[in-house]
Amino acid sequence: MQKRNISKDPQEIQEQYQELELQSQDEADQVENQLLVENKIQGTQFFICTTPMKIIISILVVIIILVIAIVSMQIDSNKNDQWVDVKNQIIIKDGDQANYELLTLKKNNLKILLITQKDIKLSGASLDVLVGSQNNPTEFQGLAHLLEHMLFMGSEKYPQEDAFNNLISKSSGSSNAFTAGGDTNYHFQGTHNNLIDILNIWSRFFIDPLLLEDQLQREVQAVDSEYFNTLTREEFRDYNLLINLSEDNHPFKLFYCGNTDSLLNTPKSKGLSTYNALRSFKKQYYYSENMFLVIKSEESQRQNLKDQLEEIFQDIPTKQENLSNFTQKDSELLRYSYNSTNKPPITQAIKSVSIESNKVKKLQLVFLLEDDQNFEYLSLQFVRDLFNYGFQETSFCFFLEDRKLATQCKIEIEQEQSNLNKFLIFKLNLQFLDSENTIEEIVKAYFYFMNAVANYPKKQETYYAIKSIQKSLFDIIDDENQRDVMSEVIQYSRLMNQNRLQDILAENNLYKKYNETHFSKIMSVLTDPGKIVIIHKTNNSTYVEGQKIIRDQLNDLNYTQSKISLEEQNIFRQHQTLNISKIYPLESFGIIPDKLLKNTELANDDIQPKLIHATNKGKIFAQKDIFTFKKPIQTIVLKFQSEIFLKDASSRAVNEILANYVSDEIQRKTHLLQFQKLQIEVEPTKQEGGILIKITCLNSQVKDVFQKILEVLNLKSLKLLNDQTSFDEQKQKLMDKLNIFKNQMLYMQYIDLLNSYIKTDLYSKAEILEVVSGLQQNYANKIIEQFIKGFNLVIYVFGDIDKSQIINQFDLLTKSTQIQDQPFIYQAEYLNFKNNSLTLQLFYESGDRNNNLCSNFYQLGKLDLIEYSILKLIEKPLRTKAFDYLRTQLQLGYVVASKVIKNQDYFSVIILVQGSKHNPNQYDEHIEEFLPKFEQYLESLTKQEISSMQQSLIQSLRIDKFDKFIDKAEYFWTFIDDMTYDFELNYKAAKILNERVFTSKDLQSFFSKYFKNSNSRFSIQLFSPSRVKQSDLPMKLNTQNVYSGDVGKYITSREDFKKLQLDHLTFQEQQNNF
Repeated sequence: MQKRNISKDPQEIQEQYQELELQSQDEADQVENQLLVENKIQGTQFFICTTPMKIIISILVVIIILVIAIVSMQIDSNKNDQWVDVKNQIIIKDGDQANYELLTLKKNNLKILLITQKDIKLSGASLDVLVGSQNNPTEFQGLAHLLEHMLFMGSEKYPQEDAFNNLISKSSGSSNAFTAGGDTNYHFQGTHNNLIDILNIWSRFFIDPLLLEDQLQREVQAVDSEYFNTLTREEFRDYNLLINLSEDNHPFKLFYCGNTDSLLNTPKSKGLSTYNALRSFKKQYYYSENMFLVIKSEESQRQNLKDQLEEIFQDIPTKQENLSNFTQKDSELLRYSYNSTNKPPITQAIKSVSIESNKVKKLQLVFLLEDDQNFEYLSLQFVRDLFNYGFQETSFCFFLEDRKLATQCKIEIEQEQSNLNKFLIFKLNLQFLDSENTIEEIVKAYFYFMNAVANYPKKQETYYAIKSIQKSLFDIIDDENQRDVMSEVIQYSRLMNQNRLQDILAENNLYKKYNETHFSKIMSVLTDPGKIVIIHKTNNSTYVEGQKIIRDQLNDLNYTQSKISLEEQNIFRQHQTLNISKIYPLESFGIIPDKLLKNTELANDDIQPKLIHATNKGKIFAQKDIFTFKKPIQTIVLKFQSEIFLKDASSRAVNEILANYVSDEIQRKTHLLQFQKLQIEVEPTKQEGGILIKITCLNSQVKDVFQKILEVLNLKSLKLLNDQTSFDEQKQKLMDKLNIFKNQMLYMQYIDLLNSYIKTDLYSKAEILEVVSGLQQNYANKIIEQFIKGFNLVIYVFGDIDKSQIINQFDLLTKSTQIQDQPFIYQAEYLNFKNNSLTLQLFYESGDRNNNLCSNFYQLGKLDLIEYSILKLIEKPLRTKAFDYLRTQLQLGYVVASKVIKNQDYFSVIILVQGSKHNPNQYDEHIEEFLPKFEQYLESLTKQEISSMQQSLIQSLRIDKFDKFIDKAEYFWTFIDDMTYDFELNYKAAKILNERVFTSKDLQSFFSKYFKNSNSRFSIQLFSPSRVKQSDLPMKLNTQNVYSGDVGKYITSREDFKKLQLDHLTFQEQQNNF
């Protein structure tokens, strides 16, 4: 704010005073006080000089001056502690009603961004610290990650280890943290009522964390378990290979995760203390100036937060306070031997063949670019958009797929950023036929197309056309990509720590001003064969014959690495002569989306889905909701179902193939619409046989989308039926997909396996993989033809709907189907094991070679409304306490989870442990050992604690406070999908919780009934090849299970499962509810 000149004439001060802004008024007050003092001094000067009171008066005058100075200093100090409205500095969405206020704490300079908004369901906070894995000391690889774990283990003010998690649980919330290359982020979300208490405990992790030495071993074990989980996850394997290919002494070439060897064994062998290094590392990097805090909450919490945030966070130490205790010994312990550089970690053309154990064949073309003032992320994003979203047939991916060079194609851009290094990654991911000639053809095609992009004559016009569309879509749809408050505050805090206030909402979704220099410099790299990194992933060892295979024991990788010769580079350069000016026609980007709905006279009476159309061919449920979100968009779900796919594993495999084919074709036909934020997902149905299609699109796109679906499902044009090559491609893609799944984390495979058992008409992906290679096209044709002629269709539409349009599209889609009888309806079943527990033990060969898993499934059955309310009340505490005991205290494994499952009207709970240290039967014993401990916890809850839990849960159950359009649509769809149609279930539960205060005895009684006396406990135990021989199964438990009261039955196959005499209580049909 510009300062005004303030008169020193006392007679003029009052006239100017009324005209000044508040800050200037304060200044005027100070000047007036000073003038009054000066006048008094001048008026008494003769008296002072001629009387004995000289000394006394002089002392009084000095005191008055000092008091005024102190008051003035306090006023100035207070001015520095004001909340500043920064909304006008942020790129906001049209109609954004939130408040954005920034505060810098006067005591420690911590910056806080407070965002408040009316009618949001949860509060959240994220604190970002500018230190990450690239700052790991040379002798302690993974130390940044370890400190992230240790910080949650209590504080001096709140030493109880589970105090924070308990409060989060009672607030129906969740919390987590992660360590990236350049920052570490801590975050949580929960209901509003306990927010101040949560912040008080959470803040102490950064003020006075305990960091006890006896906790170190346990948390290193946790880091070690996390490390083992990364070994089989494809995204981590890709990342680790890129690290291995990097130049030595580059900050990117660090072991980011850490394990027992890097954090304990190796330092110990050198006489180094990990515990001392941990405390030194915290002093070096965890200070207030290196942090940024973002809090988002409901408008009603705004003033309370502003009043208390300073007191809560002002004691986070400053850099000066930390470094005043930082000694030479600390510095030596944290020795760092990597170079700080803005150069990317790979600067020359190389190729690598990665030998994988699975059957997936992939190719990656990678370019690494400097990210300084000449290289902007958005300029690279523009290249990606030109490359990806040319008008259908002119896109690069379409070009490859049309010429059978690749079956899948995806371009990604990533940003690596830390205080030591900053670069961009441009990556082209492909699945292709395993042929060396194919690789060369793809690389040639890449340079062929990239040169066309570089020479495209209408770059600037296209840039601004895309920018205009982006802004319109940003106002309407983009916030649907943010799923919860926690993900928002994470994004905001990380961007604020990069001094990107204006971008916290837009992030990298909006173009800025076009810069030809930036574009040209980026293209000079992306069109240079001397900068390419070619990574070929295969299980075919013939590609590495005669080459040196590099073994990376740490990350379980086998690969080759060689330079791309100048001769090979010249071959690629010969394909840089293409110049087609119309390859990206400007008009293809010029479709302007619907505008944001601001005022509407339409009735908002459809607060729940209503059945608006029903025939023997299907049903349509519709729900009009435009006032809540004011967006001209719709979410549409189409479920094509048929029992033809449930005959056996082979028919289910055909179902998967058809779903993949439909997905590919629809993605291709809606290629341009996807650029405009059309979201479309296609997958096999989870319960019945068939296909599920989910779409979110603008109102103006609905008719076109339905037309594309109709074209794909037309028997006459279904290439899958009459083209052997097309069928073989889809079969191969399914095998690749299933092999990828087979090599993913074990608990994901377990969920698939569990579903195939409790929903007994389905088959697991492992069972489908066994039969897919032998599928014949004539068999698949018969299955698909029967499906097209006999499916039942359920449609759900949510948003600003046109009912007549939807009914018309329904009639067109079902025109070919010839259902005469009552359509098939999936029936859920209650599995009664006759007072025995059932244990399924499987020798499970997967990519997760070092892990075992045990998950206990407790089927509760049908619950009345009060029981359902209690289940929701104990759901979060059960999850928190299971994690605290099985993961934090016992360190059984990195993955510990508890989840409530709803299968139509039947409820179940699973408690799962995955780890590498014990056999699954030991995990089973510990899970059963946990249950009475949880019952004791329920018994210890006070009335006040239960009441607080209820109030938090009421807020989270309110269906009228959904923050996201898609979230609300997904919520209602689940009730249509499982045919229970109880859309008000959560609202009814909230009403029960509001009217009735439950006691600890109520919670105990429920828990005892459904867990202690459960007659439907189903334990699934998966043994890895490294842990036990197949001949050793089943491994009987040595002791009885505490809660089941019986060792129970052991089975080792689906055939055993089917032989059991199970009592099936059939689910009552709900189809006549409407």
